[in-house]
Order: sequence, then C-alpha cells, then structure tokens
Amino acid sequence: MKKIIITYLFLFCSVIFAQESQNRSYNFDTYKLLEIKNYGNNSFYKSHQFSNSKDTTYVLELKYGKDKNEATLFIEKEKPEIIKFDLNFNYSELDDLNELNNSKLYTDIIRKNKQTRSKDFVEEMRFENDTIDNQVIVHLKQFKNNKKKKIINEHYYFLSNKNNDLKIDTRKNAVVNYLIEKYDLKIVKGLKLDRIMHLYEGKLFLDTYFQKYEKIDFLFNFKIEEVNPKPFEINFITQ
Repeated sequence: MKKIIITYLFLFCSVIFAQESQNRSYNFDTYKLLEIKNYGNNSFYKSHQFSNSKDTTYVLELKYGKDKNEATLFIEKEKPEIIKFDLNFNYSELDDLNELNNSKLYTDIIRKNKQTRSKDFVEEMRFENDTIDNQVIVHLKQFKNNKKKKIINEHYYFLSNKNNDLKIDTRKNAVVNYLIEKYDLKIVKGLKLDRIMHLYEGKLFLDTYFQKYEKIDFLFNFKIEEVNPKPFEINFITQ
C-alpha cells in the first residue's frame, strides 16, 4: 500500500511539473494602441493589445500606468485562464514581446462585473450625425426589463473615418455590424470606432480612445514557469 501511495504521489508531482513547464504559442495578426481613463479608480494608462482576428479567444495586453505596469494574456475558453508576466521595459516593437518573462498561469478566474446584462434586458438606441466634427455618436442604453426603471449598461460610441488608412479589426467590426444588423443604422457602415464612453450608475466610469491599429504577423512563444492555484479576480465590463 505504501508503495502505491508513493507511486501515486510521484505521478501527481510529475503531472504538476509538466503543467508548469509546458510550452505555449500564440499567433498575433492585429495590434492596437488604446488610451484609457478609469474614473472608477482615477487612473490613466496606455494599453498595447495583440490579438488574432481569426481566433478571438485570446489577447495579450501590455498596460502602462503611472504607478504600475502589467502584462497579461487573457485566454477565453470553457475554463478561462490568465497568464501574468513581468513587464520591465517600454514597448516599441514586436520583438520586445520576447522580453516578457516569469510567466505565471492562473486557472481559477473570478469575474467581478461592474456591469451585467439580464436575459430579459431591453435596449434603446439613439444616434447623432455630428457634421461639424464629421462623426456619428451612438448612445446605447440597456434596461433590466421592459419597465425601463433600472439601467444596467450604458455606452456612447464615437465613429468616424478620420483614420481611413487603418484597417478595421474584429472588435470594431462587431460594434458596427451590430448597429447595422439590429437597427439598420447604415450611416455607420465603413466607419471606425474612435472612442467608447462607459457609464456606470449615470456617471462616466471608463473612457477609451483608440489610437492605432496595425496588421502584424508575430508568433509569441514562451514556457509556463509557474502555476498559481490561488483565485485571480478581474473586472469585466460589458461593451
């Protein structure tokens, strides 16, 4: 019996070690630069995001703030994962991603939603064609039910063709396509998303400016150096 227990423990430890030393590869074909003001915690940061337009289940973010820099790979699947890296450089080119190290894998993910969506929610849409600034402003407001007493989500979307040389990425297509398909809002066809304002309880909570979009081709290879069993909490805002 003792030999069986020892053998089991050895196999268990071998599995854990294999998890910690596993190799990972992610292909990125889209890069975007965002500037984000979070009024919830009074912070401002720049966000470099790397994604795959053909596989939207993962995105790598390098976030530079006043007091802290963070590098996080978000993996959205049946059981979400998050991988944190040490970020001790200022990003300037794709090869800089190879400098990310000390990877920690988190598998127990807890989402802390500031805004949620009820299955019975009712949505209202209004828009303004701003001919002075050559942009379309769309106001989406979601209520908990058809009584329209409780607002659960509220966003302003600013769209234009000011950066017409930039290609539209999956996320922007999703917003534009949603407005066209649900509301027949053809005025936004071909426009690009410049800004999103997120409101929470009637107040501006998050203000996002889209600064740059580029098509890239980069294969990100690294090894998991540590598996952290502790729960990892993230804020998630419905857009």
